[in-house]
Amino acid sequence: MSEALTREKFLSSAEYDELAATLIRNAATNPRDTLLLLVSMHTGARPTEVLSIRKCDLDLEKKTVFIIGLKGSRSREIPLPANIFQRLAIIARELKSEDHVFPIALRTYQGIWHQYRPAKKGVRSLRHTFAIRLYEKTKDVRLVQIALGHKYLNTTQIYVDYSYNQEQLRRLIL
Repeated sequence: MSEALTREKFLSSAEYDELAATLIRNAATNPRDTLLLLVSMHTGARPTEVLSIRKCDLDLEKKTVFIIGLKGSRSREIPLPANIFQRLAIIARELKSEDHVFPIALRTYQGIWHQYRPAKKGVRSLRHTFAIRLYEKTKDVRLVQIALGHKYLNTTQIYVDYSYNQEQLRRLIL
């Protein structure tokens, strides 16, 4: 991923907060769909990686989900907030170990995203948002690389460049 990161490719803080609130409000009426998007928000996994999560990828003790890297990326283990992991574990309990937690097609996932999205941005905006938020919180590009499953640090560098440029502009102008 060598192209520049633009505002159209990730959720702003307000959009992120709006999405989170919408998912919480709709959790009781549509638990699977809201959980699917929450897992995407909190793992930074590609849509196809989220859809590939199986019951056996959940570590009940550590409250982590193992993301099998796709598109040549590395597999990784990502911790989840307790409430999201608990909801995931409840769904997984009813499955056979080889079953996918979200047995839906990518097109269905995209339809779910269109139903809940706070702005006209693609579903990959959840991955980009995760990366930017993680970098801004930690300032650790290596951690972002690992969390996203990137093989090469220069692939992750776009998030650093974007955050750094925004911080520098803010500092110089304001």
